[in-house]
Amino acid sequence: MTHSIHIPFHGTPVRHLPQFEHEFARSGLRVLALPPGPAEVAYFMKPLIIDVNLNPVSHDLAVNSDRIRTQTVPADSVSWGPPDTELRLRTTNIDWGLVMEFDPDHVTALASERLETGGIPTDFVDYRPAPQTARLGRQLISHLRFGIPDRLFVEGMSIAIFATALTTAQLAGQAPSLANTDPRIDRAIDYIEANLAEDLSIAAIANVAGMSPSWFQSAFRAFTGQPVFAYVRARRLERARLLLAGPRLSLSQIAFACGFSSHSHMSRLFRARFGASPSEMR
Repeated sequence: MTHSIHIPFHGTPVRHLPQFEHEFARSGLRVLALPPGPAEVAYFMKPLIIDVNLNPVSHDLAVNSDRIRTQTVPADSVSWGPPDTELRLRTTNIDWGLVMEFDPDHVTALASERLETGGIPTDFVDYRPAPQTARLGRQLISHLRFGIPDRLFVEGMSIAIFATALTTAQLAGQAPSLANTDPRIDRAIDYIEANLAEDLSIAAIANVAGMSPSWFQSAFRAFTGQPVFAYVRARRLERARLLLAGPRLSLSQIAFACGFSSHSHMSRLFRARFGASPSEMR
């Protein structure tokens, strides 16, 4: 399947996204209609990025860190990425999406002159429900896809989307996001990463975090967006995927190195997650 965008997740981050078939760029603003399909990107953002997500999807995401978090992102949601953010994202979109780049000077002008508000968030704000932004995003995607973009329409819609996304980002406040940390959960994640090949248990991981098992499970899910078992499974699958691209270990060796009970167990989960078996991806 052709990627809608393919800048290797583990590669050197680019500073400019490639040109898209359906895009508009002028006066400190660039708007991209991202088609459905696999998407993989490593991007060091010089502009401010607003990503309007229209379909429920699973993301592998790392923000200003090498730590990858797998999370389920709701439909009709928006993320806010300030300048100088390093973002790595891998997903498969089933619907069109909208990515908007705002030059930092353009952002300041919009916030102070057009919206009469300050306090532009300077931290990454994870995908938050934003139905009004999504409705505007769908209209703008349709405009970009069919016919020649009209500058006044695109700029007007972009200002409206910026305004609603800014409100969502401001309301996020100090709520947990991928840019924030909790040292207890960080210790648990580090322990998981170091022991993926082992028979991990909630009790052992919670003990590392210094929390009771029940409290730890609630805190872990609130922080990562996933239950512990789903997070561990996703990390094991990602480790297996990386090992497949390395030295020629057998599939059974890779399965046991990643904590799966058998080659067949790994293969079933691998196909469900990536759409192909491990042998097909070699």
